[in-house]
Amino acid sequence: MSWIGRLLGRMDARSRNVQRNDGWGNVITGLGTKLDKRSGGFMSWFPMTDLEVREQWLGDDVTKRIIEILPREMMRPGYKIKVPDDQEAAEEICAQAEQLQLDVRFRQALEFKRAYGGGALFPVIDGAQGDLSEPLNPTAITKVLAFHVLEPRELYPVTWYTDLTNPKFGQPETYRFVPVLAGGQPSEQTMAIIHESRLVIFQGIKVSRLHQAGNRYGWGDNCITAIRDVIRDFGLTWGAAASLMQDFAQAVLKIDGLGNLIIQDQDRIARDRLAQIDLIRSFMKMVVIDAKDSFSREQTPMSGFPDILDRFKARLAFAADLPIALLFGESSSGLDSSSEGDREFMYDRVRGAEQEVTPLLEECYRFLILQIDGPFDGKEPEIWSAEWNPLWTPTEKEVAETRWLHAQSDGSYLDRQTLTNEEVRGRWAGDGYNNTITLDDDAWNAQQAELDATPDPAALAAMGYVPAAGGAPPAAATDDKAAQTAPPGTPADPGMRSSAPPTPKPPGPISGKTVPVIAHQRMIKPRGSSANGPSGG
Repeated sequence: MSWIGRLLGRMDARSRNVQRNDGWGNVITGLGTKLDKRSGGFMSWFPMTDLEVREQWLGDDVTKRIIEILPREMMRPGYKIKVPDDQEAAEEICAQAEQLQLDVRFRQALEFKRAYGGGALFPVIDGAQGDLSEPLNPTAITKVLAFHVLEPRELYPVTWYTDLTNPKFGQPETYRFVPVLAGGQPSEQTMAIIHESRLVIFQGIKVSRLHQAGNRYGWGDNCITAIRDVIRDFGLTWGAAASLMQDFAQAVLKIDGLGNLIIQDQDRIARDRLAQIDLIRSFMKMVVIDAKDSFSREQTPMSGFPDILDRFKARLAFAADLPIALLFGESSSGLDSSSEGDREFMYDRVRGAEQEVTPLLEECYRFLILQIDGPFDGKEPEIWSAEWNPLWTPTEKEVAETRWLHAQSDGSYLDRQTLTNEEVRGRWAGDGYNNTITLDDDAWNAQQAELDATPDPAALAAMGYVPAAGGAPPAAATDDKAAQTAPPGTPADPGMRSSAPPTPKPPGPISGKTVPVIAHQRMIKPRGSSANGPSGG
């Protein structure tokens, strides 16, 4: 029996042994029965080892792009290490990280994670190196000398965290280090045991704690295995397009009596005639033929072919979980597509990937912060963080328009005494312009207390007010504007907050009028809301 017969036999046996009751069936058409053509289909999965991915990474441009583009875009805008209590020391730490080429090593580890299912950074530590198989003593780190990038095939898990109450349950505790050396020379630390606290682990795709066939023991899967067939189809389709372009305009020569020459076994005469025509065409830049002959070019029909190529591009972008604008460097096509939407989707995808690796980046910087010889003297600040820079840099026009809108809104808030001058000036505090405003309750309360104080008689006299005799305050204000003001003690709106200043002494009657006392209230904008209040940018 041929292999096709054996394959059909297996498929038929599978369809007989499996009975499905979760779909529609039709005994006449065969839908949902063993006669259904769909029953012969099955999902095939062939894992790609890290060695196979390495070869494809080197030899295929699409695979190279899928592996490298996301880590490169993540690291392109850079980041900042923020330490509120000592920003100058944080800048020194960033300068040291630049000398150690931490960004280059971090990006390479991210590429190994996507290509090989994982990677690791090993900081070379002076002072706390000791026995590599023991947990790292963070208080004994004198200085970080370098960061080494390790592949999954260089680290084999030896022991695991088996205590269910341990936060690291199910993760490797120690690794056996088997280095891959380009020169082939053995290392003194070959087969050394390294504790996981001395490594920054970049774990690949894991769908279960069970070991998956084709993966390195203890590591995850790469991002190429699941989309290998899509990459292959994409490459073959574009290769077929290149082949069609070679025959896009095929020359056609019709020779009178050619069939008779071939039948009479005079094909040599036909070949000589064709050679003469081709020679004359090359020499005279024209085709000289008999009056009964004809020469033309027939174009290969290409209608609809560009649309097919676009569909393959969209299919590849979907499989790689990357925007078309990021994967191919162009905008998507369609009636409802726009470059602005592509850019927002691309930035959201990159920003989400940055948030996933932020703990790993902070773990790398924690080694630098804990250096005894470093600017923090080996003491980790209570509050510090790594924050990624914006992916998009606005133009000068966009910056000017944004600040103009802020100026308009800030002026309105100042007129309503919702903000203080110090809070508005706070936009310019620090290294540059801030899109957010930080509320200072102490400054605002002081301003309101000053506004609510008893008016100066000299200032009132300069304004034309003459105090009336008696000095006793009237029972009610007679000024029409007083009716528009809120008396002290009026409950604030739910979105408002009151400074609750002490009730000021009302002034005496002034020509039948009194100076109204206004209970100043302040709007507070909740985080993430669009209510009236200080704009968060």
